[in-house]
This record gives sequence, structure tokens and C-alpha cells, in this order.
Amino acid sequence: MNIIQTVRNDIIEAIENDQLTLPTLPEVALKVRDVAEDENASIADLVKIISTDASLTARIVRVTNSPLLRAPVEVKD
Repeated sequence: MNIIQTVRNDIIEAIENDQLTLPTLPEVALKVRDVAEDENASIADLVKIISTDASLTARIVRVTNSPLLRAPVEVKD
């Protein structure tokens, strides 16, 4: 494994283990709020915005897989 893959894997592992929290970009959070409040918006609209922020996406996946909300199949993306 090369150094880039090693660093990538270490960062992903740290995020998954709540050892590293990446900040959500303020403009992404504002866009998510605006779309969530729009009665005509769809889930696809939210997905487009959320997927532009890796930190927010990782947090949502982590919460979705938490014991309180866990589905029968683990959510990976």
C-alpha cells in the first residue's frame, strides 16, 4: 500500500471512530436547511447538496447506522 492510501485509510478510520471531526462548510449547511424547508424539494435535491460535503455525508451515514436508527442493512453511502 502506498503512502496516499495509508493516509486516506487512517483519516477514514479516524472519522468512523469519532476521533476526527471535519467541519461542515457553512454554505452547505445553509443550502441543506433551505432545501429541507422547501415543500417542493425532494430527497434527490437534498442528496445533491449533502454529497458535496464529505464531512456532513460521513456524519449522516454514522448517525443512520447508530443503534437508535439502524436498519437491517448497514448504510455505506
